[in-house]
Amino acid sequence: KLSSKATRWCVIKDVFLYVFKSRKDATPLHCIPLHYYAALTLKMLKGPKALVLRRAYRRRFAAPSDAANIDFYLVQPDKEATVVEWLDALRRRCVLQSKVFGAPLAEVLERQQHRPPIPKAVETLVNWLEVNGVDACARLAVDAPDDAGLAYAGELKEQFDRGAKVDLSRCRQPRAVGYLLRSYFLELPEPLC
Repeated sequence: KLSSKATRWCVIKDVFLYVFKSRKDATPLHCIPLHYYAALTLKMLKGPKALVLRRAYRRRFAAPSDAANIDFYLVQPDKEATVVEWLDALRRRCVLQSKVFGAPLAEVLERQQHRPPIPKAVETLVNWLEVNGVDACARLAVDAPDDAGLAYAGELKEQFDRGAKVDLSRCRQPRAVGYLLRSYFLELPEPLC
């Protein structure tokens, strides 16, 4: 069983989280392949937030160790600042967690476990268009944004794919937002119906 309440030394290298019994050990107790996991934070009743590595897919993997088939790992650093640093480092390496555009809809929904069952990117873009760009919704299939709008849409897409929180409160480009929403559906690997 790969669970412990003991203090462990962890090192992130490439796309793996190595767990050592102590800082002095040369051989890790566990090697966790981060590309199978999504990185999240969890507010604890006591102490700083904890990090949760949740398996991104329910299916089992043919992996070199059982570490890829553990449903989740809970890591609680001793300082709040450490949580932020580790979350950032883990999210850069948890490849499956980040991909939204071009990923199968069922897999995105399974990873995000968002309610209602709509990808967060789609919900964010549609909500913004409802409030700020109703006429842009009618032009989704016709108008493309200018070069600045295309660049902005690319930045937003990268933020969604990184799993970053996307703030559209200062956005003044309804065509770019509409274009990005249309792009999401065009990039789905399988049709919706």
